[in-house]
Amino acid sequence: MAAENEQASLVVKGGRWYAGLALLTLALFGLRTISHSDFWMTLASGRWIAIHGAPHTDPFSLLKPEAPWLDPMWLYDLMVYYLWTYGGAALVTVVHIAAVLAAFGLLIRAARPLGGPLSIATALLVAAWLLGPAFVTRARVFTLLFPALFICCLARHSDRWWLWLVLVPAQVLWTNMHHTFRLGPVICLLFALQEWFRWRRACRQPEGAVAVARRAWLNPLLLAGGALAATWVNPYGLNIYAAVSSVGWGSGNLLAAEQVSVFSYMFGGSDKNALIWAAAVVNLMGLVAEKHRLPPAITLLALLGTGLAIMTPHYATIMAVFSFPFFVLSMRAVGLFLWDSFAEVVQRRQELFRRLLVGGLLAVTLFSLARLVSNHYYWDHGSGSAFGLGANEEALPAAAGMLIGQEKFPVALLNHALDGGNLLWHLPRRKVALDARVPVHGAALLQLTAKGLAGDGPAWRSIEERLRPTAVLINCCQPQAILGVRTILATGRWGLAYFDGTSALLLLQLPEQRVWFENQQVRMLGLANLELARRAYEKRLARHWFPAHSPALIGAGHLLQALEKFDEAEKFYLLLTQGAPNMAGAWLDLGICRCRLGRWQEALAPLRRALDGMPQNVMGWLWYSRACQQTGSPVEAREAQQRAQKLNPNLAAQFAAELPAPVTTNQFAPRLR
Repeated sequence: MAAENEQASLVVKGGRWYAGLALLTLALFGLRTISHSDFWMTLASGRWIAIHGAPHTDPFSLLKPEAPWLDPMWLYDLMVYYLWTYGGAALVTVVHIAAVLAAFGLLIRAARPLGGPLSIATALLVAAWLLGPAFVTRARVFTLLFPALFICCLARHSDRWWLWLVLVPAQVLWTNMHHTFRLGPVICLLFALQEWFRWRRACRQPEGAVAVARRAWLNPLLLAGGALAATWVNPYGLNIYAAVSSVGWGSGNLLAAEQVSVFSYMFGGSDKNALIWAAAVVNLMGLVAEKHRLPPAITLLALLGTGLAIMTPHYATIMAVFSFPFFVLSMRAVGLFLWDSFAEVVQRRQELFRRLLVGGLLAVTLFSLARLVSNHYYWDHGSGSAFGLGANEEALPAAAGMLIGQEKFPVALLNHALDGGNLLWHLPRRKVALDARVPVHGAALLQLTAKGLAGDGPAWRSIEERLRPTAVLINCCQPQAILGVRTILATGRWGLAYFDGTSALLLLQLPEQRVWFENQQVRMLGLANLELARRAYEKRLARHWFPAHSPALIGAGHLLQALEKFDEAEKFYLLLTQGAPNMAGAWLDLGICRCRLGRWQEALAPLRRALDGMPQNVMGWLWYSRACQQTGSPVEAREAQQRAQKLNPNLAAQFAAELPAPVTTNQFAPRLR
């Protein structure tokens, strides 16, 4: 649709309303409860910084005390801590939403010459859905304000002296908040390159025009140097580059952060954002359909943002900001192309096409709003968050912290890296073995512990030899938690002392630790927390069509499977599938429980449901093959076995040899009332 025709139509007279609805949709994508694990590490760091200042050595690690640590996000951590102190989760969330809205408000100003209100509104919806999975209270979301400010100022006023007063202080703040600060000078260089091309074309003009054009590219070029020099204004000086280089650009490492939730694998999806490719197609449409000369800076920014997002989904946030002006250009270019291609038809039926255009845009907007407000968006994606304000720690060991914080509890506690920040926040006087800071602990150690806690026997033996833990905290929502608990208990040296659904505490069976196994109050505390989670989930089931998920019930089913309590685990999975029929992992575990109980015929239906949602799951095909064998369906059994062998021949052979050995334990098993 041509921008000229947009300006003259009745549609455009209300174009600002469409853009306003799109901005509202963008804001509601951020209106969610806080559930991601690294938020608590931010709070713990911010609290320490508020007392001691920016750190140079690590105050949190049990394994590497006083190891060198530079926190490039120290200012952001401090800001979030104070926001939390004065306004809790609600204030933290609202401030992040405001920062994103301010960022896109600036981008709208930069994009106005590239398209009309309808193009801007459509681009906002594309950016909102692209941001959706990553729109949480993280530094990379809050700091989107800075690249948006650079783009807005340089796109409209590249030759103005006051840019130095705005962008240099912004670069200083950005440097002390997130490692993407390195993009500031790059943005300046790209706009300097764009204005240089314009200057070359303007050389044929009168001398005065050439002088103006020369200032237009010289100012952002010098500003790139000024922004680079501004990055030195931080507590670490030039050492900050070494700190951020260890982070690199591929921050999609799942050892450091989860994109959706720690249990999103139960929904058959992955942490990859498929909308990245859809947004890339929008950019491609602009490259193909635009008939005029493409603005170099806007085009290169879109290509850079797309490349970063394809490299790792965590940079979908950068792609949304860098590509937004080009999204607008693409929408206008595609509209022009369609207008020119079907001019006769459109001119004869203008009113019909106007209604279709407005109706389509409103339908997409209302669909997005309904998905968010009803909680369907989070329910469908397997998110630990829900629509609204507040914080949800059910997928984290917050409840177990009451026991771990006791003075006599074993100090040598091994934990999942993603749980470390939550422990540090709730237990400020206690150090932890692991947290999600890869530069401090090293990728090798985090990978070793992740494999050991996921049931890898050699890795667990290496952990016992090297780290010598006397207690282990397992997050039962994590992938392979069943195998992890089974492997550790199968050694015969460990026992289960506490369990609350999400968390399981395994202790080495030493004489001095027998008191924890014999403490009935400890057991009852965990089971009481699990019962509270069950009742809360049942209430959500009764009140909402799309209830917030219950990590505690997911973890309870996993641990009970590890303890060979399949009849009890079945009850939890039945409740989970009732509340979330799209949770393919719950259907799979329900089918496995029925197989292990010898109820092969009853296992077929849930296994089929699981394979519909997770067609690449090897264990699903193996158990389905075995169930078909037991129920007299040899053809289906053979086909399922062949499918499994294609996916993973080693696992298929291992499964055919023997089932997992039962776990022998004298510990308790919770019961669902």
